[in-house]
Amino acid sequence: MFGFIKKFFSRDIDIQSKEAIEWFGAVPSASGVRVNYNSAFSLAPFLRGVDLIASKAGTIDTVLYRYTSNGGKERDTTHPAYNLLKKRFNPWLSSYHGKQLLVKDALWSGNGYCLIVRNPLGDPQELIPLDPSNTYPVVSRD
Repeated sequence: MFGFIKKFFSRDIDIQSKEAIEWFGAVPSASGVRVNYNSAFSLAPFLRGVDLIASKAGTIDTVLYRYTSNGGKERDTTHPAYNLLKKRFNPWLSSYHGKQLLVKDALWSGNGYCLIVRNPLGDPQELIPLDPSNTYPVVSRD
């Protein structure tokens, strides 16, 4: 089995080929209509599924921890980001809706991004969601 996987991924393959469709367990639609990234957004079941996942994710409790001197960890309710993750991302967005938006962005486009607005001491003050289609990660050595 692993030999097949290695062979499969060691060469270029058309994702719509019969071999790829069989490998991924895809089944052609009964109507013959191809569903892709763009067409999925016009399908109510797809949008409903994204909404259900994101709505549930928005309710998940976000817990921050700090390490203790004995190597353990404990909840940190004094962390500067605590209120951002528990109550409000910013003045116009609750933490529930902010988490929900980030998960929707991740499901739709692969990533969810926020700008972290900091005070002069470097503490986070606001989380501002960014459009993932116009945002990309940059790694710096600072």
